[in-house]
Amino acid sequence: MLTRVTPPGTGGDEHAADGALQVLDNVGGWLAEALADAAQRRDTPALLRHARDRALLLMLFWRPVSAAELTGLRVERLEFDARLGLSCEVRGQHGPRRVNWAPLTRPSLRHLCPLRAVRLWLELAGIERGPLFPRIEPDGALTRQALPADGVLGLLLELVERCDAPADGEPAEPLRRVQLGEP
Repeated sequence: MLTRVTPPGTGGDEHAADGALQVLDNVGGWLAEALADAAQRRDTPALLRHARDRALLLMLFWRPVSAAELTGLRVERLEFDARLGLSCEVRGQHGPRRVNWAPLTRPSLRHLCPLRAVRLWLELAGIERGPLFPRIEPDGALTRQALPADGVLGLLLELVERCDAPADGEPAEPLRRVQLGEP
């Protein structure tokens, strides 16, 4: 089962349920391996897709944001701070609000840090302006259009299925909470 973690304060990594972390670790690990494989094969479209998907997955997991809020983020509005992490304003149904992703402090979770994933994604994609999570054409070209929020659930389900992560019971429901859960 994969459920979003809504940790209080800035650390938060200690509040993740073991089952959810296991699935996140499986999916995140599969994406990291797929990234390394794509880099070795010099497969730019796959490299970009895996880096984007990993950043999206980790950002959704560690903070209470909806898929619509996350896919609406723009690169030029992100604020990185070495000590505090990533901060930005998201625009949801109830108006704009500030969201922070703090660096994960527990050594056993550093490989699941959304900040590292976002930095890698931005570095590989070379994005300086526009949507943080754009669509990627089959040839690896980034579009100016953001990934559609209603496609995030399907993307997450596909990732869980591809890496054979165990999903308890009905896989769509826990993932739906990640995508559509109220912040």
